[in-house]
Amino acid sequence: GIVAGRRNPGTLWLHNDSGAGPRIVALAKTGAAQAIYDLAGASARDWEDLALGPGPVRGQSYLYIGDIGDNGESRASIDIYRVAEPDVTMGSTTPSTLSGVERFPLQYPDRAHNAETLLVDPENGDVYIVTKSGDGSSLVFRAAAPLQAGMTTKLTQVAQLKFGSAPLGGN
Repeated sequence: GIVAGRRNPGTLWLHNDSGAGPRIVALAKTGAAQAIYDLAGASARDWEDLALGPGPVRGQSYLYIGDIGDNGESRASIDIYRVAEPDVTMGSTTPSTLSGVERFPLQYPDRAHNAETLLVDPENGDVYIVTKSGDGSSLVFRAAAPLQAGMTTKLTQVAQLKFGSAPLGGN
């Protein structure tokens, strides 16, 4: 995942895929590392995407990290982490710990899904997850804001996207 920073214009936030640990990296548009943060209390089973959106403090930009991957479609729930976007002028390329991380467990209404895309409504903070499917049809689920940290929220299917005819490669 990758997203342009708001608090830090010219900064790109990114993370690694599964197995890399709960770490986010701030890069300048030139590719130079600006800061590296480990998210306190977070785990990284299969991080797939991140987004920016609103949070509890009005006017503050928040990073949302989606631990939403599930290639085997076997997870009972998935997690979204939210943390205030840090000021990278205070950052270091030596990893430091970022506190204030909130965890939001989410559960699909029907069964486990594999997902790659996380979106956050910039106005109201609703979270959207788009599933990944080789049959050409991806489902869109929503978790309505405000999310409650530590409490499982049941997702609601709000759309179905058609990307072509089966079989699509890459699932």
